[in-house]
Amino acid sequence: MSSEVDFRDLSVLNAFLRNATEDIGQTLPPAADWMPVAFVISSNRNMTVVPGTWTNDEEQHAFYELMVEEIIARGGVAVGMVVTIWMLKTEVAGEALRNEPRPRDHPLREEGLQVLTMSADKNLVAYATVTRSDNDPPKLGEWELEEGELEGVMTTLVKQALRKVKDV
Repeated sequence: MSSEVDFRDLSVLNAFLRNATEDIGQTLPPAADWMPVAFVISSNRNMTVVPGTWTNDEEQHAFYELMVEEIIARGGVAVGMVVTIWMLKTEVAGEALRNEPRPRDHPLREEGLQVLTMSADKNLVAYATVTRSDNDPPKLGEWELEEGELEGVMTTLVKQALRKVKDV
């Protein structure tokens, strides 16, 4: 039995990325963000890093398309993604969110870090709030883990690509 870490297991990949973001966070300047980055895991355990930056919705969508291309080109069976986000706590969001502005435009938003891991059949997402000060690196709150279906442009595109690879 090999002791090699198997990042095809979403819980292993998610835990690894959460730990890495905590380590990286300790080195960031006070106002810095975690750079958006995706990791495509192939069936033979190879990991391809897909870095991203965006300043608008079109650039963000282009990053998602690049992720899809990498999943298909590399035979991706799992994807991990780390990104700084604006979020609403569940107590605030609820059903009212559908009638409210996007979290980035909502007055009650909180800065957070999201670690998303996906396969063709499963999703695991972790969220932590980000607390900032003028002199110290950003600090992450407790991680909240959720499993289940996710809705959104990125998750739909990535899920379709992962299923396409699986069906080959």
